[in-house]
Amino acid sequence: MSKCRDMPFNTWRLAPLILLMANASCAGMSNPLAGVSNPFAGMSNPFHTAPAPNPGLRLAQAAISSGSPDTALQVVQSMLAKNPADSEALAAQGDALVALNRGDEAEASFAKALKIDPASLAARIGIGRARLLAGDAQGAESAFRLVIASQAQDARAYNNLGIALDLQGRHRPAQAAYREALANAPDMAGARVNLGLSLALSGDPNGSIGILRPLAADPQSSVRVRHDLAVAFAMAGDGAQASLLLERDMDKSQAKIAVAGFQALRP
Repeated sequence: MSKCRDMPFNTWRLAPLILLMANASCAGMSNPLAGVSNPFAGMSNPFHTAPAPNPGLRLAQAAISSGSPDTALQVVQSMLAKNPADSEALAAQGDALVALNRGDEAEASFAKALKIDPASLAARIGIGRARLLAGDAQGAESAFRLVIASQAQDARAYNNLGIALDLQGRHRPAQAAYREALANAPDMAGARVNLGLSLALSGDPNGSIGILRPLAADPQSSVRVRHDLAVAFAMAGDGAQASLLLERDMDKSQAKIAVAGFQALRP
């Protein structure tokens, strides 16, 4: 069976969002929200820690954070050519591969890192992120819970756990995970954005708008935040406002299709 048909039942309600996050290719399924930014924050940028001490790893982190995972991959592969047993470089390679939607290769890289350093948090969280990319939300949940069992204050693990739970339709526990991430890292914008989106998906679009509107008003806000706010407005029944937000990044016909897709997700 395909990965898509193996998804839990509740996941099908979120099919458009899963397609956006994981770039899943499912026979017979189209993505009505093509062109809309990845709705969940934390998958594309895994870092919420101090910069790596190694200059090469710092460069790789910066490249992934700025949306240039191909550059990051070149940097870490150059490092690995000199030292194939560098567990930090292997984990960074996995992060770059996740950002490039090369999930199988990413999971293999994280697994190599863990063989060398079983305590590597970056690799253990990376395994979960690679599973999210593959559409295995339950497997990802298990990976993140293992991290939390040993590192109860790791905000990255809680944020990614929330994503895994949301993708299973388990929005209330997902929101608890995002709040735990924020309790441990109050400035973690990704967890705040994810909390807002999760509220919209669970039938509280007004609560979602209250969180996302101030974030989207920031001149430095990302396209993803605007698109998540569009989800909230669409679910609140304000398709016109949702369209206005989306039309900043796509034409009117694409925005119309996207809004219809968002509204189809209403509980």
